[in-house]
Amino acid sequence: MVFISSPQALAAELLLWGSQLEGLVAIEAMLHQRKITIDAVEPSLEFMKRRRGKSRKGRSAQDIAKETLMLITDCSESPRESEVKYELWKAGFPAPYQQVDIFKAKLSDNWVRKADFLGRVDFMFPCGLVVEYDGRDKYLDTKSNAYFDLDGAHSSARLGMDGAHSSARLGKIDPQKIMEERQRERRIQNQGFEVIRIDAESFKEGAWLNEVRQSLERRRAEGRIAPEGKWHARAWAWGDRSGR
Repeated sequence: MVFISSPQALAAELLLWGSQLEGLVAIEAMLHQRKITIDAVEPSLEFMKRRRGKSRKGRSAQDIAKETLMLITDCSESPRESEVKYELWKAGFPAPYQQVDIFKAKLSDNWVRKADFLGRVDFMFPCGLVVEYDGRDKYLDTKSNAYFDLDGAHSSARLGMDGAHSSARLGKIDPQKIMEERQRERRIQNQGFEVIRIDAESFKEGAWLNEVRQSLERRRAEGRIAPEGKWHARAWAWGDRSGR
């Protein structure tokens, strides 16, 4: 006989037996792929009460699972976005907003002209500091069939690639996409926001956390806030379902 876990039970097992990061990444990936819904995750706590789980450093598996559950949203669009959120939380930062639409004109009764939409960013703190993760395929030329080998003349560092992926065959970088993204960033900054970008290389090094901390402290000291009426957030990156 083969037993197959329901998605809800699988979520609970991940929370009870995996690490916090593993559980967060896996469950948010299931949410993004619509394998489960956010409303189906919380009832898994009842399932957890009947399971032992893996306790760590004197903390019960159930307590760790509840803490991890607080981090889970249905907003993360990639595993690395979940990891960025986890690192921000672990470093003690206040919760930023996640999946934030930014506009060059103020919203009017929750609507705005399409032409005024500047873009959606991964995270934004209330002071107007934006944190964006640049994935490996963000700037690839999806229209071209040309490829190159990163073990050849092209350095993995140029793409912000992890060394483990240096032998992968990847599509060409599209200069037009890079230019458009930088133009988008300038338009967002012109509205009073500040943008910090992370790629695979800088994420691994961890220096970006100090950059975020320094920028937050400076903007707070200057009394900066996100431009009123020019943004709309999908949710807080973590916290209870009704707010932070």
